[in-house]
Amino acid sequence: MKNRMATLLMETGQEYNKKKLHGAKYFRELLEKIQDVPESFKEILQMSRGALELFESCPHSIISCCIAGYKMYNTYIHFNERDVP
Repeated sequence: MKNRMATLLMETGQEYNKKKLHGAKYFRELLEKIQDVPESFKEILQMSRGALELFESCPHSIISCCIAGYKMYNTYIHFNERDVP
């Protein structure tokens, strides 16, 4: 997804900072500066950015769910061990 955004910008001759491209603030500023491109081009860039943000947030969500599940499992095991005579 990161390569797609950079490729789209290169294909249309837009100047951008490679190191900052994937930062949210820089990306918003870049979209405002882009000129001489159809509105659909900006929409494709925005969709690519949205997909990137979603993709980057998924691993965090998965890890959080695993940790929560592990804690619940430990609580369940501890609770059941107390009741065993």
